[in-house]
Amino acid sequence: MSTLVDGLLDPERAARVLRSANEVELRLAPVAGEDGAAGYGPAPVEPLTFRLRRGDRAATTKGATTQEPVGEITLEAAKLSWGGWGGAPFEKVLVTLVVRVGDRRYVAAQAIAQDEDRARAACADVEAALEDFLGGAEVSAGAAAPAALSSAAERFAFVLEGDYLVLRDYQAAGPREGIAKYALLSVACLVLSGLAWSAFARELSGAHVLSSLLGLAALGLVLALAALAMGEIARFASKYRGKGAPLAWFHDDRIVVSPWVSREGAIGKEPMGQLGAAVRITEVDDVSLKEHDGTFIIWLDTQHGPIDVVTMPDRELAVLHQEAILRWLRAVAAPAKRPRGILRAAPSAA
Repeated sequence: MSTLVDGLLDPERAARVLRSANEVELRLAPVAGEDGAAGYGPAPVEPLTFRLRRGDRAATTKGATTQEPVGEITLEAAKLSWGGWGGAPFEKVLVTLVVRVGDRRYVAAQAIAQDEDRARAACADVEAALEDFLGGAEVSAGAAAPAALSSAAERFAFVLEGDYLVLRDYQAAGPREGIAKYALLSVACLVLSGLAWSAFARELSGAHVLSSLLGLAALGLVLALAALAMGEIARFASKYRGKGAPLAWFHDDRIVVSPWVSREGAIGKEPMGQLGAAVRITEVDDVSLKEHDGTFIIWLDTQHGPIDVVTMPDRELAVLHQEAILRWLRAVAAPAKRPRGILRAAPSAA
């Protein structure tokens, strides 16, 4: 039985799996392209899962039968110059573990740190474990395999889109989720508006009470405008072509939960989202987990109040994402002379 290796979620866990298994399913994200429409990031990419066997450099895409060769595995570094939203300029280093499969390049793991050595160190272990696995090295003596992840793990992913790290849910309907609701609201408002204008017409042909006429006209107009607004929302939502939806992005000392999206699903790059302005990392006091009706909600305890980020179907998967969110919040944070919030407990290597 194959075990899922997801270095996008947890590089350390991925390395342990590679050292303890003879057959794995390796999750890789295609390298994102260039930015799309003005103000939006690249078109989103969905990770693929490849079946691999120890000592064999042939990869089979999950759900397919054709094999492709696994080529070079490299660590690539890029300097990030941030501080563009009113903060003091600062720099970080992004390191990605890039794997070539066939003629395409994929990201197997990623890290952001204050300097290149630390960023490389975060990905070096999974790089070495993957090279050993493909090279046929024996399973490490005494290596304990982590518990297998549920099938829901492939629903979510942390993917790089430019220099934004995005948490996506690939089964979410995105803006399309509310089409039926807004369409029904539009119809209801339209019907009520018609009733209000009918009452206005009766009043006009009858007693001509000015207050009643003004009230009915105002009500009919407001309901007509509401019907138009709800209809426009439904119309725009129906044009959404992206698969899934972004839940949050991490970038330049900020996190945005429920970011705005283009019709293709690309994230809006401005420091604001559907819930309001971006939250600075120092304004996040904790990343918490709570159980509700058999699901597990990861939420941010911020100085602006609690913000739900994602709901997971099982505890183990939720804990891994909780740890990953905390890790990425610290990774994109600006250097602070007096650390606050989650930065107070941040490891020195962050």
